[in-house]
Amino acid sequence: MRRRAVAAAAVPAVLAIGAYQADRYLRRKLAPAPRDMPHDPDALGLPAEEIWLESNVGTALHAWFSPPERPPAPTVVVLHGWGANGSLMLPIAPLLRDAGFGVVVGDARGHGFSETVEQVSLPRFADDLETFLDFAAGRPEVASCSTIGHSVGAGAALLVASRRPDVVATVAVGSFADPRELMSQAPAMQRLPEPLRRGVFRRMELAMDARFEEVSPIFTVGDALGPVMLVHGSDDPIIPRTDFDRLAEAAAPGTRALLVEGGVHDRLDEYLPHVPDITAFLAAAHGSAAPSEHLTLRSTRG
Repeated sequence: MRRRAVAAAAVPAVLAIGAYQADRYLRRKLAPAPRDMPHDPDALGLPAEEIWLESNVGTALHAWFSPPERPPAPTVVVLHGWGANGSLMLPIAPLLRDAGFGVVVGDARGHGFSETVEQVSLPRFADDLETFLDFAAGRPEVASCSTIGHSVGAGAALLVASRRPDVVATVAVGSFADPRELMSQAPAMQRLPEPLRRGVFRRMELAMDARFEEVSPIFTVGDALGPVMLVHGSDDPIIPRTDFDRLAEAAAPGTRALLVEGGVHDRLDEYLPHVPDITAFLAAAHGSAAPSEHLTLRSTRG
């Protein structure tokens, strides 16, 4: 009896320790470390204005806007991945502009020049992407909008595409299928007992105010309200190719998929030779051009 009573009394302490460990883990994981910002518009010869916007929670968001050379014309909103920034995505902007598009390259909250916050999540990336889209839609130079997202930015782009019919097309580069699966493979998570692991994921859902089933790309890709293009590196060590294959299978008929041979996750320069494929897809979606003859995309279904 005494042993049972001691064990029962210990349960709240164990749960409290588990909650403390979960909160420590979340604080580490939901506050991305900063990275270098190696590019700026001037160095790339990109005519762009620096803009500051307000997020849905009142924090300052930074972006660059390069209007289309012949307005009004379609504009592409580009969003980086976790721990990255708009500067790392800037090299794609001149190529998009040469293809006739305007470009917005933004910094999600807690990234780049945007205001620092304690926690960031995929839904908050999506909120910031919508802020950049709202800005672009309000500019007289902009006729319509599409998005390009990388990694978590790709997940955010797919989430936004599932709820905004004004997003003409979406390009998701290096997207994961389900963040829970990805995080479950981390050594720190593997060391946690299963009940604590479930507790971490539940607290993560509470922190981001959404269930994983509502925001994970594997669930949102098939609900996109416009055409989708999936791009992935064959040698990506962060997001396995199987995630790309699963997303392609879950996507709507006519979704395009491009596997970049030798491509990894963070070296986006390896994707630049394939930008003509991306711009051809976007141009076709906006009705401004037919896909070029060299387009190397494959239809996933239908």
